[in-house]
Amino acid sequence: MKTFGRVLALAPLVGALVLAGCGGGGSSTSPMPSQQSAQGVAVGEPNPSGPAGGSTGGPADGSPGGSPGGPADGSPGGSPGGPADGSPGGPADGSPGGSTNDSPGGSIISPAVTAEFIKMAQARNCSDVKNRLFVIDGKQMFWDVAGNCGDASYSRVLFGGSPQEKLCSVGDSIAGPITRCEDEMSRALFDTIVKNLDNADLGLTGHKVEQVAFVPKAGTVIPSHNLVIAPISGVSDARQVVIKDAASFAKLWAEHGRNRTPAPPMPYVDFSRQMVLAVFAGQKPIPCYGLAINRAVSDGEKIVVEYDIFQLQTFVACAEVESAPMEMIVVDRNDVPVEFMRVRFGEVSFTNIDQTAHSGVTEPRAEVIKDIDSWTKLWAEHAGADAPVPMVNFSKQMVLGIFLGTQPNGCYSISIEHLYKSGNALSVIPYITMPGPDKVCTMLITTPAQLIALDRSDGEVKVTPIAVPVR
Repeated sequence: MKTFGRVLALAPLVGALVLAGCGGGGSSTSPMPSQQSAQGVAVGEPNPSGPAGGSTGGPADGSPGGSPGGPADGSPGGSPGGPADGSPGGPADGSPGGSTNDSPGGSIISPAVTAEFIKMAQARNCSDVKNRLFVIDGKQMFWDVAGNCGDASYSRVLFGGSPQEKLCSVGDSIAGPITRCEDEMSRALFDTIVKNLDNADLGLTGHKVEQVAFVPKAGTVIPSHNLVIAPISGVSDARQVVIKDAASFAKLWAEHGRNRTPAPPMPYVDFSRQMVLAVFAGQKPIPCYGLAINRAVSDGEKIVVEYDIFQLQTFVACAEVESAPMEMIVVDRNDVPVEFMRVRFGEVSFTNIDQTAHSGVTEPRAEVIKDIDSWTKLWAEHAGADAPVPMVNFSKQMVLGIFLGTQPNGCYSISIEHLYKSGNALSVIPYITMPGPDKVCTMLITTPAQLIALDRSDGEVKVTPIAVPVR
């Protein structure tokens, strides 16, 4: 088979959408035998049971990353407190520089004090978006935490040498963002950090910035985003890997896309602050298999990646699809151990309300409906104002609708194949067909859609589509 599931093309159609609520709680799934993977797993090898080597990562283009806290272009960063060109002077952000211990929080942060900061970060409840600690010049600690909650959804705090020595902070509140600086000498440094949260060095050229590796408290879901999910891959053996450097990722990506025409473009990953977790099911003896990573979660000592491999039953194009399913996700870089665990997700039954190539909804979107008024409005948009509204008992059920929007030909379709529940979160996997290379499709404008009814749930609903080329 010389086609490739163009999963990246699904982004403008559906994407991996979080539709409703906040997930949480423990998993009700039953674990199966697992394999472990520590940092730097070599590409092309199954996960060993113990730590492996591997580089510590640099920019995604494979160029040198420079010393810790140095410029992103890999050039020398000068002595601590010096400018980017290595000449004498203070940091570009205007904060106190030099190698002397003259800045606020002058005492070196010891491992025991670092443990206090970690304990503080682990105790934070609203932290499902990010929860990061950075040591600056060995003397100050910066805490960046955010979550999906109604109030106090984020907080950024610069500390001195202990959790009790708060220098500057900014946080969300009902009244809006509130910024405070107990130490005015730290304000310039703090402002620079807040403006450069996406940079590995926090914008602090000339300072030594080190992220503190720690595992959130047990049961905390690790923030992640889907990089690629596909029903076929050039990786023919079952494999779970952790990738922390650009060279290893390029090698794995080339193997994943081999013998595919056209070759899939390699997505960008910032390995200075991120890492890739990948699961490959390997070549299956019969077609129509799927794979899904449900979540990455902390068990208090390591990151556990929960995934499942399952056989699809109803998809009409199954017999024509080779099965070597895979998925990659991206999480914040961390040096703690990673374990991959296959779990049997709890299957969720559903009733098909409508599946059509001609919906009145012309833009791509997904919706969860939980009341009759919203349902009546959506159905009228989908089927027309005069179409009878199907009965749904919203005291016990809800409706999920996935709309692909306007498509240029008849090769596009949608089939919801797999629903599973882990804890309070619901994952939905629709298979979406699209034209394969040299495929002749009916030149008819379509608007594919599917609507289903399922048991009501107040948890997170995540839609992760899989692209299937039509031959």
